[in-house]
Amino acid sequence: MWGIMLVIVEMWEGVGMDMMYYVLLVMSRVACLMPWWVCREVGRLVARAAWVVLPTRRKETARGNVMRCLGADAEEAERISKASTVQWGDLIFEVLRFPVLKKTMKEHVKIEGLHYLTDYINSPDRNG
Repeated sequence: MWGIMLVIVEMWEGVGMDMMYYVLLVMSRVACLMPWWVCREVGRLVARAAWVVLPTRRKETARGNVMRCLGADAEEAERISKASTVQWGDLIFEVLRFPVLKKTMKEHVKIEGLHYLTDYINSPDRNG
């Protein structure tokens, strides 16, 4: 995700944050008009494009972090970094679609063990 966000910020560095807000607002409106699967594919496409134009130093930093934290070799770290960026593309477009998802959230989310939470909330000794 940070790779995509950094590309966007670097592209819009000369543009004010107000303009960035309006660009994201328009992107959200467009994403809400698209079917979910189309939006997901657009997210992947944008993420792949972001990976291509991402500055080399950002890719090296990501690869180095993966190597250091996961103990992966350089090739595997490159694969993980790229896959993570593409995955964040899906997530960003899901977040942009949140106005649509908010209306149908119960269709997408199943809460298991809800009775544990309600029992706790209704218990008289929950504060201590």
